[in-house]
Amino acid sequence: MREESVKRAIAAARRLTLVSPDEVQQRVVEEAEKLRELMPQITQLVDLVSRVMTLSMLLILLAALKELRDGEHGGDVAESISLDMMQEVEWAQKNEVSLDQLRSALDEKIEEITRVFGG
Repeated sequence: MREESVKRAIAAARRLTLVSPDEVQQRVVEEAEKLRELMPQITQLVDLVSRVMTLSMLLILLAALKELRDGEHGGDVAESISLDMMQEVEWAQKNEVSLDQLRSALDEKIEEITRVFGG
């Protein structure tokens, strides 16, 4: 096993000595260009994942609010907070607010819920 690893390392070293610095530089430039071309797709995927995470958070939050409303300590406060959050989401959609701004507003509401219900 070790002997095979040594043979592969020697073969790799021999290949490296056959490559000029200009060839290495050219290859790096080509790979960087490929990455640059892929950036819009990567950005779209990151945005999609971010949106899915936000929607998942909203679904979990709405389920928690429903549980608070229907549970022993639920009632008007949970409904009021829930309505506030729904209004913020609707306002964000109408005004094309960034996901970061929406998340920040929702985080504030989550903190409010935690304060009110001691969660």
